[in-house]
Amino acid sequence: MEEVSSGPELIPLRRAVLCLDCEQISAAQNGHCPGCGSQAVFSLAGALRSDERSEARTMGEAELEFLAMLRGLLEGNREAANGGS
Repeated sequence: MEEVSSGPELIPLRRAVLCLDCEQISAAQNGHCPGCGSQAVFSLAGALRSDERSEARTMGEAELEFLAMLRGLLEGNREAANGGS
């Protein structure tokens, strides 16, 4: 069952993390997920922003896996919005 929120909760990108265990996005709290307490959190800012010095950087394996997961989720949502076609 999905949790229903009474309103939007805004999280600054620099603090936003995805918990790889409970798959919730939240604000980081000392490197732990505030939802389940896991330390398996992934910084969204690191994946979404380019290096501030505009230098090319190599993505790590965890970042590439995260982006592949996001792509899969987006494609699934797109299919669901189109009636599963």
